[in-house]
Amino acid sequence: MRNYVFLLICAFLLEQRVADSLEGLYVKRQTFLMDIPPAVSQLTEYCKNVYTQAESVIHQWGHIWRTTRGAVWFVRTTGGSQREQLLAYVAGILHDIVRPITEETCHAQASADKALLVLNGYLEFTISEREEIYNAIRDHRRPVSWKTRVHQSVYLSDKVLEHMGAYLDFRGAVWAGELSRTDLRGLEPVDAVITYYRKASPKFLTGLFPDHVKNLVEYQVEWNRKFLSALERGEVWACQMAETFFNKGRQKHEFEHALQSFNPHDRKQQKWTHEMRTYVTGQKFSLFKTLIDHKKN
Repeated sequence: MRNYVFLLICAFLLEQRVADSLEGLYVKRQTFLMDIPPAVSQLTEYCKNVYTQAESVIHQWGHIWRTTRGAVWFVRTTGGSQREQLLAYVAGILHDIVRPITEETCHAQASADKALLVLNGYLEFTISEREEIYNAIRDHRRPVSWKTRVHQSVYLSDKVLEHMGAYLDFRGAVWAGELSRTDLRGLEPVDAVITYYRKASPKFLTGLFPDHVKNLVEYQVEWNRKFLSALERGEVWACQMAETFFNKGRQKHEFEHALQSFNPHDRKQQKWTHEMRTYVTGQKFSLFKTLIDHKKN
């Protein structure tokens, strides 16, 4: 019996150690295909500390890290060099460094300006590289005439991966809950989420995206079309999911924990939850890669 208890304690400690180091392991597998200079590692720690104080729970480090991961992936997948991947990485970790709940001041412009001030202390980046990082952050909200793969990397990751797909159907509901004291005040949970989707619909117009990601956009958006349609028809599985995560946002629950602790109640919720979690844990990129049209890049 004593040995059994000892083994249980060891298993628990090992599980905790794995959980604590999971992010580090994930960095090595996904991002450290390029060299990360010590100064950029320090910058990463600075950003992590800043984002713990983010006003919005969906704009804390989890969102920043996934956006960064995606930005690097888009650059790498389209043939970018290690240096370009590093620039996308830096743009990713700084892209929401100024992010209030409301958009009274453009957060992309404010973040770009702040990033430029921060990067003035990092002499390993040339003036032109800092400008490229600045442009990637400034233009991550909406499409512009893209100059380089780094320039469009944060936009593609933030909009195609973080603002689409089954993952968004969880994140969007939390965001609606956060906005329930401002832009969406007075609306019932499901109505607030539907309103959010209708306001966000321009992001889902596939014509706004470069040709080489059109298939990926279509794959991602189909999840959101189905979810919104289910909400509008009052389907229980979708309404229950929306209300649960709306309340998480309204009550400022820790977003990453809310995603991982959600217990789906039926097959539809299980399907959405599986898709969301495989994205969050980085397991969707093999599929995503097959949806990139390299001939149009």
